[in-house]
Formats: sequence, C-alpha cells, structure tokens
Amino acid sequence: MSLRNLTRASATAVLAAGALALSATPALAADVDFGLNLTGTTIAADATGKLGMVAVTNHGTTTPKAVNVIFDASKVDDSKIEIYIDDECQFDENDIAVCGIDSEFIPGPGKTTELAVPLTRQDGASGAAGKLTIKVEVEGDSNKANDSKTVNVNVGGNGVDLGVYAPDVTGVDQQTGEPNDKDVKPGEVAVVWAYVWNRGDRIADGLRVEVQLPKNVVFADKEQGCKYAGDNRSVRCDYKDFSLLPEDVTGGPSEESSTGFFFPVQVSADAKGPVALKGGEVTINALEQSAVQAGNKKSKRKSVRPANARPLTSAQAAKDVDATDNTDPFAVLVAGGTSTGGSGAGDGDDDPSLPVTGPVAATVGGVGVAALVLGAFLFVTARRRRVVLVAPGDEK
Repeated sequence: MSLRNLTRASATAVLAAGALALSATPALAADVDFGLNLTGTTIAADATGKLGMVAVTNHGTTTPKAVNVIFDASKVDDSKIEIYIDDECQFDENDIAVCGIDSEFIPGPGKTTELAVPLTRQDGASGAAGKLTIKVEVEGDSNKANDSKTVNVNVGGNGVDLGVYAPDVTGVDQQTGEPNDKDVKPGEVAVVWAYVWNRGDRIADGLRVEVQLPKNVVFADKEQGCKYAGDNRSVRCDYKDFSLLPEDVTGGPSEESSTGFFFPVQVSADAKGPVALKGGEVTINALEQSAVQAGNKKSKRKSVRPANARPLTSAQAAKDVDATDNTDPFAVLVAGGTSTGGSGAGDGDDDPSLPVTGPVAATVGGVGVAALVLGAFLFVTARRRRVVLVAPGDEK
C-alpha cells in the first residue's frame, strides 16, 4: 500500500496558537527512536463522538525522511464505533490503514507531533467496542518497545468528557510582548497555556485546573483565589462559576464548549540550555456536572468566564467518562546562551525578580482573548470526521 498523507485533512483542525512539534532536546543516545501514546477512546453514552489523541515523539537524535502511522482497527466493532481517516488513507479489507506523516510535520529530536483520531458513535451503541492498535514505523528504529499502543474502545456512561492540551512552552518577545515561537532564554518570562474542551453529554459545572511546572521554572505571577505550593511550582485554581457545555449542544466547537487558561512563568537565570525541561503537567477536571435540558437546549445556568481564577470552597471532582485525556504533559524549551537577568526564578523562589508587567502582561491578555475566540482551537472537524494533525500551523 502506498504511503498516505495524514496532513491532507489538516485544514479541518488547526490550532492557530502554534505547532505541537517544537524545539529539540539535547542529543540523546539513539540515532532513531520513535514512540507514541494513545488516549481518549471512550465516548460518552449520548455523545455523537470524540477525538482520540495520538502523540508521536522523536526520542532520537536525527529526523528521518519518512514516518508511517499504522492504524489497526481489525478488533474494533464498527457496528458501535466508526473510525474514519481520510479519502487518501483508507482502511483496507483487513481494517488496516498505513498513513505517512508529511515531511514538514515529522518531529525532530525531542519534538512531538499529535494526531487527532475521530471516533463516531453509531446510533444506539453502548458498551465495549473492541480494541484499537496504533503503531509508528520508522526505518532503523532502535527501540521497538515504545512503537505501539493498544487501548480499549468503548461507549461509556453519561457524563462530562473533558480533553486537555498543554503545548510546550516557547518564548515571548520581552520588548513587544508578542509570542516569538523561539526557545525561552534563561531568566525570561513565558506563558503556560492550558486548553480544555467538553466532548461529553453533560455540562461541566465548574473546573479545577492544576498545573505542575518543571524544575527551574516558577510562576511569575499569582492569580487571586488560586493555591500555590511546591516552592511556587504547582498551582490549583477552582472556577466554580464557569461552565462548559457539551460540544454536541453548541453545534460544534465554540467558546461555550472549550476555552484556554494561561499562567505566566519564569525560567531560572541559572537554567542551562539548550534543553527541554520535562515534568510540566496540566490536569483539568469538572467540579460538578449537570444534565442537558430536554431537546438539547443550552443551559440557562449563568457561566462567568474567569479572568484566570475565582475562589471556591472544596468540592468533589465530577466523574469523567474518559479520564485518560484529562492530563497533558508539557516541556519548557530553554535556549542556550547567557541569562537575560532576573535571578529570582531559581528552584524554590516565590518572588521572581522579573515582574509580569508591560508588554508580556499585555500580550497575555490579548492572546488570551484570541485563544478564547479559537474556541474550536483543537477540534474544528467536519461532520465527516477525519484523522487530522492537531496543530500544523506556525502562526504562534
């Protein structure tokens, strides 16, 4: 079978904030070592479908000319769940599809490219729907152990179904405040973004956003009502008065079914680059949930979009239909060279010396509005669902 191009469908799902495949980590041991992960394959009982997420990561030191992603749906019950890739990369008679990633989106060393795998629930379907296996195939791959992932595909119960995306952190021009898509210089301020959407069949009434930063990175500003801990490297923000409607209710991705949060951070002046600081993580859960009104009408419940935080008394997180995609890791990409000043961002300092004011703070506000307008930033998909690159653009 000839290799196909996964990115041919990319126009249906573009995140204008920037590509997922970002700067490389330092040289690693193996020349060629690709791995992948697959999450988000349980659909809510009354949802029309959702997008599973495949992360393809280059753990090696080189960028190959060809990378195939192989979809094996031979053990998926297509009377319950349909998987549609693209007109130019279809399943054969054995329910196998071999697709190629466009060369411009093949991740370089240390980089990750993410693919969205649309899953559509068939009318009346419920319960287990088999297993889906996805493999990455690269010539000369030195580590076969991380080349494939097999997960259960299900139609679950009723509930919210949040998905989370946290892109790797890149730089902001310290003079103009504009995102520059370059690695962050030691001592500089950058922004952690956390995007969330609801593909379930219940309303998410309130959100809990938790962020853990890598070593040598601290929060550069503190949001009112959020709880900071861990030497200023972890935060929990509860947004009691903010709701996310199911995407099916809003007729597709919208500002009412998806949103983005931002957190200014500062890299230690002592950080040694170039390096990708691993260990960052964003987790978002619903605090409570409620049923959609009869006729799939929008809820009249008041929803107040937070500036970035709002106080809330403790509450139990609502059960999520598929919690596998509620957490997303990220790295902070640090440039080599000398510090730009601001020695207070070292590990364990609660008072960074570089304040988040002026251009950086202003841009965070502006970009925040843009992120909300994106609404469908991850999942602007056609009704005929396809496998698509989440973020092929470089407009960040």
